[in-house]
Amino acid sequence: MENNKDKATLISIVVPIYKVEPYLHKCVDSLLGQTYKNIEIILVDDGSPDNCHQICDEYAKQDKRVVVIHKENGGLADARNAGTAVAKGNYIGFIDSDDWVDADMYEVLLAAILENNADISEIGVKYVYDDRIDYQNEKQITIMNKTEALSAFLDRTKMIQGCVWGKLYKANIVKDNLFPVGRIHEDGYFTYKALYAAQKYVLLNTCKYNYRQGRIGSIMTSTIKENPKSYYDVIDAFEERNAFFESKNETIFLRKSKAYYYKTLVSFLRSAVSSGMDEDLILYLKNKIESQNTEILTNPELGLWKIKYVLFRMTSYRNIG
Repeated sequence: MENNKDKATLISIVVPIYKVEPYLHKCVDSLLGQTYKNIEIILVDDGSPDNCHQICDEYAKQDKRVVVIHKENGGLADARNAGTAVAKGNYIGFIDSDDWVDADMYEVLLAAILENNADISEIGVKYVYDDRIDYQNEKQITIMNKTEALSAFLDRTKMIQGCVWGKLYKANIVKDNLFPVGRIHEDGYFTYKALYAAQKYVLLNTCKYNYRQGRIGSIMTSTIKENPKSYYDVIDAFEERNAFFESKNETIFLRKSKAYYYKTLVSFLRSAVSSGMDEDLILYLKNKIESQNTEILTNPELGLWKIKYVLFRMTSYRNIG
């Protein structure tokens, strides 16, 4: 039930749109049907070449809560930024335009924030395939401070999703930390900054975000192995994150961040070699590892993984490049 306090709280939901005509109605209808009514739905037509622009305009005619932006194609990050720039809400959420949400998702997310005086809330995810639905492991309702939330994220416990959807943020957190235009996996440049800006984080134990799997043309459907740029952008995001924590003198966060960065470098190198990727990329990854070998061996967060790393260097590593 909405109370007077809730009615004064506006939620802005940003929906980047590009070549999703078969899925757009389901997405927008799920937002219009939210049990929490005080929302603005910002549809960002990112120069989509299909009929998405017409669908957006029709929704704007039907419901005054719908705001439409038509722009030249600039990519997912640029579309999110464009929506964020016009958002009037006290809180901001994101949804990918080929996904949809349960009717009470935003009511539940907002209630969690208001009841706990939190800055970000996160809901569980349903992974929707053509023949089944996989539910994200049910978690306990968890209230975390900044240190706890960042540690859970950097330790890769899977408690906190790296993606921006399925969450609700205080507006200033999003507006102060925009997405990097032209990058793949742009969430990797954003999530850690949002967590660092939050004093309290609420993780909910119910799944209400429907994440469509296997759509042809989806950014996530094209695996990292098929796109060399993904390797460079993910590594760049890690290095920017490391530099961020170093600039803040956050020693523990930096150590945790670097630990997963090192694991990713090794994993990417193995993947690039097995997939027959470009030799320049393989050399780039090997040089990154070589230049940080001492740090890898002395990072206390890596634990027994160091044994795997040493074995890797003693065997297949010598024949690379």
